Amino acid sequence: MNSGLEDLLRHHFRASWINKMIEHLRARPNQGQLQIHIDFPERQELGARATVAQQEYHKRKILLLVLALTWTCVGEATQKSHCCCYIGDGSLDKSQGVIEEAIQDAVTWAMRKGGVAQVLYLSDRARREFSNASIMMWLSNHEKKFGLGAEWMFTEPDHGKSDCDGLGAGIKTMLYEWFGTLERMPTPHECVQFLWDHTKGVPIRGKYAKYKEYRFQVLEGKKPTTHAAETIKGITKSFHWKSIGKPNHVMARTLPCFCDLCKAKRFDACKNKGYVGSWQPIEVKRK
Repeated sequence: MNSGLEDLLRHHFRASWINKMIEHLRARPNQGQLQIHIDFPERQELGARATVAQQEYHKRKILLLVLALTWTCVGEATQKSHCCCYIGDGSLDKSQGVIEEAIQDAVTWAMRKGGVAQVLYLSDRARREFSNASIMMWLSNHEKKFGLGAEWMFTEPDHGKSDCDGLGAGIKTMLYEWFGTLERMPTPHECVQFLWDHTKGVPIRGKYAKYKEYRFQVLEGKKPTTHAAETIKGITKSFHWKSIGKPNHVMARTLPCFCDLCKAKRFDACKNKGYVGSWQPIEVKRK
């Protein structure tokens, strides 16, 4: 808690600092936008599935692809939220089929609302959600598939461990379900108050207790697997991407950080040069 509430919550939950990032991307405020917050369980849980009891029971809890959707209507400041989960064997491998089905449903849901012109994908780790080249190739053709502009952004620039790694999946699920009932995104302080009200005196109540049995287990005797054949070179350095309507081609750049200089739009004076950059074309190919 010494690092502050915003730092504590920034990794998984849509805390206020994510909104600061989004401010850099809203060059067209009068167009409707669908924000898709994508999250997966940790990759190590693929091994955990074989180590826990009642495998079939736990399987439905481990293989989750979580899409938290926020739709902004044209000409209105109000936001409406919706959450959905996809369960399937492919989600842990981040396969194109699972992503494509989930995104198709999410975009269709938003377009039924009307007025959507842009889709913004938010994800906490580039290596996990978007390192698969087939997924990036599919999203690079987004405009032809849906007739909408597409951008995606990684909210953890270094893609490493952050302050809230280790929070139980039950707590995370509680927050995601709560987000789906709100008309706006809560502040970090409201998130903490919500957790206090719902877990006071009990570690994790009722139906959420089952998650803590396997979440973030340390698995012994397993060798790390490599996915180098599917990894896009340099993806950990550029965390703002957009499609350009040409199959297998995207644009990538780094974003300004949020030091006082960048907030004042004095990007040239920023000492954190790793954050600031111009758009660079990239061709996405399998190795």
